[in-house]
Amino acid sequence: MNDQDTLIRQKAISKITDQVFLTKIALSNWALEANSRTIEGDLAVGKVTDQTLLAKIAVEAEATHIREIAIREVNDQAIPANISMKDKNSQFRGIAVQKLNDLDLLVHIAAKDQSSVVFGGDDQSVVGG
Repeated sequence: MNDQDTLIRQKAISKITDQVFLTKIALSNWALEANSRTIEGDLAVGKVTDQTLLAKIAVEAEATHIREIAIREVNDQAIPANISMKDKNSQFRGIAVQKLNDLDLLVHIAAKDQSSVVFGGDDQSVVGG
């Protein structure tokens, strides 16, 4: 594909309003492309406003940057709570913790999570730990 193809895809995505279709784009391997940032995937997830679909992206996306965007955008506290306690990737747990307001849950996570990344430590190499 060339730059012209990319520009055409971006223009098409910018006009799409169907939330389910935008979610499919965000979850597709097309958005993954060896986990490099793709403007198309970013555009698609950025246009998803349905909280249920954002939650799906936050949990299921294979592209890390797409998951990060979705976790940051989701408003339902249950989603970041679940991610912050159960996700295998400490980077995603850390992003999810930033979204939490429940002090009891934050205390519980602080006592249990072994990764410095989750609570803003400097060791960014602990991804997945």
